Amino acid sequence: MASVNQCALPDAVPAIRAAISDFLDGLGVPESQSADIKLAVSEAATNVVRHAYPGHPVGDIRGDRSAVDGTIIVSVCDWGRPFSAPTPNPGLGMGNPVMETLAAGVVRSQIDGMKQVELTFIRR
Repeated sequence: MASVNQCALPDAVPAIRAAISDFLDGLGVPESQSADIKLAVSEAATNVVRHAYPGHPVGDIRGDRSAVDGTIIVSVCDWGRPFSAPTPNPGLGMGNPVMETLAAGVVRSQIDGMKQVELTFIRR
């Protein structure tokens, strides 16, 4: 699985999106599906930048991607506050519904301080 690591600052979102775009281009994913995947990944990365490290020095964000048997899996990871912690910056609340609409599957997990949002897409 290939990864891209960044500091969780606003510039990380387009950097992760560009890495995913290059990956999808290499797979020959049609632009209509590629646009959906990049939007869902951008939402996940934006959630990290906006919510993972409030009141703390900036932390890390990692984007992983793989493709197996017609399935594309993209994970966005951070080591910030838990998913269940209240956020001082709630935003509009549209990121999760967008991801859940565009991806075939969305799995949120937390293991040993690392949070992960795994987005699964079926190639069209």
